[in-house]
Amino acid sequence: MRISKVLAYRIKRNHPALYTVDAEATVKEVAWYMSQNNIGGALVKKAAPAVDEYIGIVSERDIVKCCAICDDIESIKVKSIMSEKMITADINDNAITVSKQMYKNHIRHIPLSNNGKIIALISIRDLIYCIDREKDLMMTHMNDVCGNLHYNTNY
Repeated sequence: MRISKVLAYRIKRNHPALYTVDAEATVKEVAWYMSQNNIGGALVKKAAPAVDEYIGIVSERDIVKCCAICDDIESIKVKSIMSEKMITADINDNAITVSKQMYKNHIRHIPLSNNGKIIALISIRDLIYCIDREKDLMMTHMNDVCGNLHYNTNY
C-alpha cells in the first residue's frame, strides 16, 4: 500500500491533511492549539510572507520536555523547542517502509512530500489504522475465496 492511500483515508475521515503553527507562537499557544484539534504534532511554518515554507516540526514530546525544564511556557517561542531536522516521506513511498522509518527514528509524525513540496503530515495512528484496515480487507477477501472450500479429512 502506498502512503498516498494513508493520506486518502485520513482525508476521507474528515481530518485535514496538514496542521501548522507559526514559529513565533508561544509553547502555551501551540499546546492549546494541539489540544483543541486533538493532534500530537504540527509543522512549524516560517513567518509571513513565506506562508508555505516549513522550518520544523513540533510534537507533544517537545512540549512535555519544555514544560519539564522551563518555568514560563507563555513566553517561550515554539521555534526554540521544535525539531529542525524533519524526516520526510514521499507520497509514493510504501506505507510499511514509512512505518519502519518512523520506528527507527523514534518519531510519531512524518511530513509527506509530493515533488519536493510538503503536502501533509501523517501520524503513526494514521498508518496503523490503514495497515490494519488493509489486513482486514485482505482477510475478508481470503475468506470469501477460500471459506467455501471443503477439505477432505478422511485420509
